[in-house]
Amino acid sequence: MTSSPLGEPEESLRQRAAEGAVILCRRDGRVAEIKNIKIETLESSFLVWNDNSYSGDFYILNKDEKFTYLINKIPLEDYVCFVLGRETFGEWPIESHKVSAIISRTFAINKMVSSRKQNKLYDIKSTID
Repeated sequence: MTSSPLGEPEESLRQRAAEGAVILCRRDGRVAEIKNIKIETLESSFLVWNDNSYSGDFYILNKDEKFTYLINKIPLEDYVCFVLGRETFGEWPIESHKVSAIISRTFAINKMVSSRKQNKLYDIKSTID
């Protein structure tokens, strides 16, 4: 579906496979020229990209001719769970998990606030900068 940045769909499109690529077509069969796409995953489903699984909604945004952004939008608590799953160990004491959750949540909220002030399209990169 086409979408305004992080907004509601503007029109429905259908897809067809062609030589390993997905082509989005309008209802009349013409290939759609798309600047922004929203991909919604179903509950309990994932998008697999480069052998990594991702949940949540995805936005493909063409900001200009040089950059295309793939943005994964997930709820804050899902983000915290993913971070804990990768950065803590199950055998650690429960208090360590609680502290790690507080730190992860605080980091994410801080990034969200600073990103909004700077009008960024995203809050957190997949690497720490």
